[in-house]
Amino acid sequence: MVGDHICTDMEHSYIIELKYLKSQATDMEAEAAVQEAQAQVLRYADTVNVGENIGHTTLHKVTVVYRGMGMVACEEV
Repeated sequence: MVGDHICTDMEHSYIIELKYLKSQATDMEAEAAVQEAQAQVLRYADTVNVGENIGHTTLHKVTVVYRGMGMVACEEV
């Protein structure tokens, strides 16, 4: 397995889905982006490639959504 020999002392792996919206985006668009980011990060985590490469680490699935310069959401799914 690739993940087992790259960083043997690493305890955590991360998948981070980042979305950026223009500052004019509505609250509805922001909520849709949050939901889309959550769905994407879960799909990515469920792939064989990820499963084979995280080795013994704990996988964290994180979503971050910005609207302009303001953070709308940042959470672990």
